[in-house]
Amino acid sequence: AEMPASFRLLSGEAVIAEVFAEGGALSEASSIGEVRPELALALGVVQDRVKLVSAAGQLLGDEDPVLTDADVQVCLLLDPLETRLAELLGAPHFEDLGGKQDVSLPNRDVTGLPESFGGGVPLLRKLRLSGNQLSALPRSFTKLQALTELWLEDNHIARLPEDFGCLERLRFLQLEENELTCLPESFGDLRALETVALDCNALACLPESIGNLSALQKLRLVQNELTQLPTTFGNLKGLRELWLNRNRLAGLPENFGSLASLRKLRLVRNRLQSLPLSFGRLAELQALYLEDNQLASLPDTFVELRSLKSVNLDNNRLLALPDSFGKLPLEKFWASGNRLRRLPEGFGGLSSLTELGLRSNALEALPESFGGLRALQILHLQENRLSALPDSFGQLASLRMLWLSANRLTSLPASCLGAGSLRALQLVRLGGNDVERLGLLEVRQPAFLDQLSILRREALSQRQSAAALEDAAAAAAAAAASAAAAAAA
Repeated sequence: AEMPASFRLLSGEAVIAEVFAEGGALSEASSIGEVRPELALALGVVQDRVKLVSAAGQLLGDEDPVLTDADVQVCLLLDPLETRLAELLGAPHFEDLGGKQDVSLPNRDVTGLPESFGGGVPLLRKLRLSGNQLSALPRSFTKLQALTELWLEDNHIARLPEDFGCLERLRFLQLEENELTCLPESFGDLRALETVALDCNALACLPESIGNLSALQKLRLVQNELTQLPTTFGNLKGLRELWLNRNRLAGLPENFGSLASLRKLRLVRNRLQSLPLSFGRLAELQALYLEDNQLASLPDTFVELRSLKSVNLDNNRLLALPDSFGKLPLEKFWASGNRLRRLPEGFGGLSSLTELGLRSNALEALPESFGGLRALQILHLQENRLSALPDSFGQLASLRMLWLSANRLTSLPASCLGAGSLRALQLVRLGGNDVERLGLLEVRQPAFLDQLSILRREALSQRQSAAALEDAAAAAAAAAASAAAAAAA
């Protein structure tokens, strides 16, 4: 009986013999062109590297027939990517890289990794390939079972291998500035992952499996094309920092408040129109950035954010703040460029507040409790509709910088005119109000403006004193030189 052709490496090892045996997938292959792709697949190399030589030493072309009983030699041409990588790492051959644990080749014009990469560096723990020209990762990449840190930012990668989740020990992943449009479903299998950076890609969605990343603490997704987050997102119980700036999110999942460890949240420049009721359950949240969205209101549960220190709500559509807003432990609050007409009566309860930005709203008055902001140092109230300030305004003992320009002020409260009022104030802007009616052109100026004059005079006096001392020292030196010259004569 006729025997099928055999295909062997130089070592004598048969390559995928079962598919050439009788009844196998290629048992009736008629040409070398049918066989070569299967051999390449079995060997994990690109087809161009596979060359076949007959027993007589003749190079076989794709059009040559497959002869029965033939003993065909399988030859692998050197992979130029293997050669280039060995060169960059100072090794004679690619095979000499087997013991490498750390490879760092940023900005070295690497255009690709060899197909054998994953099997060639099995001990690799850290890989840095930032700023190169990579467009894809080889299928063998997921054999890097020891890999814990991976830097691939600033490349041209459009897709990750489907089995990317096999990198079970990966803790740190940097993939910013690539061309990713999606992540494989296996991404959620990266259970050791702690930090992920995916800024500046083209991601339109996230896989549902992302909720399985139980170790994830820091996630960056700035400047993508996300319109929504998966319902499993709330399962990321260990997440501490989340960047979602510059996406297209119109809302957040109802269970978003389940992110029990979240401390910093950035959602700048999205299309958010509301926040879910569960938002108030973010008990560890300390810093919140929501500027440039479309929020018309905040949920009543917002005041339950007991750890919140800093909030930016600039450039939204807010008409009011929740009544109990003054109970928050805020230190910095910005809400410029909204449509606020009033502040809650208890706003002065923000006793730890040091910075307040309310520029370009529609405020017509401030609550009497405003004077309770005893820690306030910087205050922006320009471009509103204020015609008066509350009597308690003069109690802002820590206030250093005040912007009140472009309002409708015609008077200042008596508390601002006393000898000891607003003594910490160093900068004030009142332009665009009725200056004459405010009395600022009269001899009797408000005390805080007198204080500014004193500060300026003190600074001038110090400069003049320093100049006088320098002149005296120079005169003394000249006199000493003259005396020395006379003695020598």
